[in-house]
Amino acid sequence: ITECAQTLSVRTCSENHGSIAQDHDRMEHLFAAVNHDNYGLLIDFGNFLCADDTPYLAVSRLASMAFHVHAKDFVYGPDIKNPHFGSRGGNLLHACIIGEGDVNVGKCVRIMKNAGYDGYITVEFEGEEDPDVGISRGLANLRKFDAES
Repeated sequence: ITECAQTLSVRTCSENHGSIAQDHDRMEHLFAAVNHDNYGLLIDFGNFLCADDTPYLAVSRLASMAFHVHAKDFVYGPDIKNPHFGSRGGNLLHACIIGEGDVNVGKCVRIMKNAGYDGYITVEFEGEEDPDVGISRGLANLRKFDAES
């Protein structure tokens, strides 16, 4: 697919999403298996928690392979209130506003910038708050993290 896409000037990437490809080890293996200049990764900071992978450590391993980035946050642990779903290892996750959960989004942003990533970092909001509130507060937090990096 990536070879065909390249002839159309379209880059391809895979997101760390879904139980098969949420952790950094599997994403590294996938990237190495494709082994093509037109192929990269879409790194979602929050999705690493779905595989019980420490987000900032996973980001540090994958940052150089990134074509795009999603900022997302979760409250995470073995005993949280109102979980939306569970992790691969049995922890619970509750989606929240970027910068208000357990993903160290600021550290993830800093790692991406230090690795030379200069592309977009998009806001992904899955929380229960009004979307206008969740997105605007998350974007304000993301901008603050970017400015501090």
